[in-house]
Amino acid sequence: MKADRGLTIARMMELGGVSRASFYRYDEGAAPRPDRDMDLRDAIQRLALEWPSYGRPRITAALRREGWVVNPKRVYRLLREDNLLCIRKRKFVVTTDSNHNRWVYPNLAEQMTLSGINQLWVVDPATPPATKVRAADNVLNHGAKGIELEDVQARVAELERRIEVSLPNRRK
Repeated sequence: MKADRGLTIARMMELGGVSRASFYRYDEGAAPRPDRDMDLRDAIQRLALEWPSYGRPRITAALRREGWVVNPKRVYRLLREDNLLCIRKRKFVVTTDSNHNRWVYPNLAEQMTLSGINQLWVVDPATPPATKVRAADNVLNHGAKGIELEDVQARVAELERRIEVSLPNRRK
């Protein structure tokens, strides 16, 4: 192929110092290329609007059921570009059973005015005492520093003794 002045494309690229890909990429006379993902985008948007809780795996499966040969990474890219990614709403899980007939200990820490260290000890209620006990030194100003205890049984006995001293009238 020769240009209007008799130069070949290879010679023009050599004189201009551009690669063949760059020459064809910026061809002003060429017709604009259609978006090869347009039909797929349409199918993805239809599915995303019909099933708003569907994420990439389900949309990919639905597209494949419709006959599309599509890669999940391509579906993810198109979902991201079109701002159609599904944001999961996590179900609230109740972890506390407040409907019981056992004794509820009063929170005596609310009434305390702390002025130094070792005035308030805190035990992690989520961890069973047989496994691990965490004590907090210096809970002053809501800053707790957890300490892993080596002698668990001795520490549990000490904490139970402190509870007995601080709550003489508690129910057993």
